Amino acid sequence: MALLLRRPKKDAPRAMLKSVALNGVMQLVMAIVVLYHIGNASAVFAHSFPVALIFYQATGPSRRWTNLLVSVLIFQVFVAMINNFASTSRLVFSFAEDGGLPRCSRWISHAKKSEHDQAIHGQLTHETEQEQPEYDQTRRALYFVVFCVLLMGLFVFHPISFNALISLPLLALYASYFLVIMLLFIHRTTKGLEQTQENEFRLGGFFGPLNNIFSLCYLGYCIIFTSFPTSRHVAAKTFNYSPGIFMAVFAYAVSDFYIFSGHKRFKVKKVERDGTMENTELSITQRP
Repeated sequence: MALLLRRPKKDAPRAMLKSVALNGVMQLVMAIVVLYHIGNASAVFAHSFPVALIFYQATGPSRRWTNLLVSVLIFQVFVAMINNFASTSRLVFSFAEDGGLPRCSRWISHAKKSEHDQAIHGQLTHETEQEQPEYDQTRRALYFVVFCVLLMGLFVFHPISFNALISLPLLALYASYFLVIMLLFIHRTTKGLEQTQENEFRLGGFFGPLNNIFSLCYLGYCIIFTSFPTSRHVAAKTFNYSPGIFMAVFAYAVSDFYIFSGHKRFKVKKVERDGTMENTELSITQRP
């Protein structure tokens, strides 16, 4: 989705930093307000829906205002779910467009590009300007994501699968961040900053590597404790199976690239400064 921006290499990092700063301030204010109105902490911790009990104790108690505040939270979760579907489907579409998904990349990546997307890629002409639709039609990627969510939703009623599905997205998210930052830090330390002058957004100086080190330490801490079970006394029902699932998918991805046809079909797109995109085949001899 960052490629839809006019200057993705510069605007996307700025947007992420500003959103993190703004959300951090709002979360701090909300945490202070909640702590001042938590009331009976023991009852809140023992309740099945602690936030609702906090609202109930802080509003009088009043069921009407509690239902209103809980409805606001439900609406926020619904909006966040729509954004997650949009970003995830776009990510799946981009990965499939590069040939990263085995057996279904061509089917998922089939879409008609919008005028704005074609203008970014440098492919817009006077004839296609009247023929193409206004929006990207990445429907197949969206259908694929919805199908996967519904398929996983069949297992949420069992406590073992529910705990695994809760911790697995966090583990995969932290691992993806860790891998990218680690490779960037290795590139910084081995080749130096003079080899990364194409980046239009840089923290620069001493703060950039220091930020990479802090991020790696924090993500490593999160990955370790996300893999822990939910209780101290580990049994078959309380064991966290998400690390095993993650390692199985990771092993399949590595074997698909190195052993099977992944290194032949996967093509990396390099975004030039003028917005045009160039396909680059990533084979075993060309991999970084």
